[in-house]
Amino acid sequence: MSLTEKLFASQTAKVQQQWAQNLTLEQIEEYERQGMDMTDARQIREDYLAAKQKVIQDSMDAIDLNKLNAYKDARSAEDAFVCDGNRKDSNVCRKIARILLKPCVTTQVLSVSRSAQV
Repeated sequence: MSLTEKLFASQTAKVQQQWAQNLTLEQIEEYERQGMDMTDARQIREDYLAAKQKVIQDSMDAIDLNKLNAYKDARSAEDAFVCDGNRKDSNVCRKIARILLKPCVTTQVLSVSRSAQV
């Protein structure tokens, strides 16, 4: 086998493998209905999906969720808006509450052409 034949054979194999990985189950079933033997393509696709799932699982296992426990009990910026009536600055809290609880009125201006007015 010459060098060019080896080169084309390896490239052809790579392209066939990529093609088989990207096939959907519906496409595989359609080719099987047409009489093609798709067992190799099914196996390549299943191996590819298993490897992809393993990468995802490995990345999820690498995350240590116990490190997040320290942040669960931390105060957030939203806690600053919670008012305590027993505090000295409760007047400030009342003012904030009055501002936040006022009804909001919005208006919208529509542009209508004169030809649309009948």
